Amino acid sequence: MSWMYRYFKGMHPVGSEQVDYARSRIYDTAAHVKDYAGGYFHGKLKDAAPGS
Repeated sequence: MSWMYRYFKGMHPVGSEQVDYARSRIYDTAAHVKDYAGGYFHGKLKDAAPGS
């Protein structure tokens, strides 16, 4: 609990670099999935829309 307290207060205890790295990797992956899914569904909607 004290490690989490120090981390969230910005004191960056030992090991916090790994947590920051993992968080950035998860964010980047989510952004890529969102971009991919947006392009995929945009293409599918365009194909299904009449007169497109």
